[in-house]
Amino acid sequence: MNYEDLIKNAISKNEVVQLLCGSGGYEIQSSEFVQDVFPTNIMSVLVNCFYKQKDNIFNICEIFSNALECMIQNDPKEIYIATLYFDTCVFKEETHSASFCINKEKFAKKLKVAINTYTKELNSTITFDNGMTKKFPMKNIENFNKNYISKYNFSIL
Repeated sequence: MNYEDLIKNAISKNEVVQLLCGSGGYEIQSSEFVQDVFPTNIMSVLVNCFYKQKDNIFNICEIFSNALECMIQNDPKEIYIATLYFDTCVFKEETHSASFCINKEKFAKKLKVAINTYTKELNSTITFDNGMTKKFPMKNIENFNKNYISKYNFSIL
């Protein structure tokens, strides 16, 4: 798969959010060995479409950050997907394997508002565009939050 063409196509069509969500023909299959339910291969999209394109696409960090901000203003499904990307960014920054960094504290504050707005829905079941369902995504969010509190002294809840 040519990830550079994929991200350039998504940018040109103003479909970066769809790429991040794995919708509209942008789904990238996760490994069959992954034990959780995901709408797309979060790590692969982040690394190949964004981190590896840092030198090829002007403002790729801003494009990524703006798309995440759009996602947390939408529905619980997109808020959860944005949370998955946020957590992956935190992990990649922690392991010094991110080619750019997002403003974790700033985004966490906005994410907190979105999560609190849709707590009831995130404590239920969400269905991704690929038909897969995630039961109780809030449990994952709570686990992520424990890590953020202990390591970074911020909360998304």
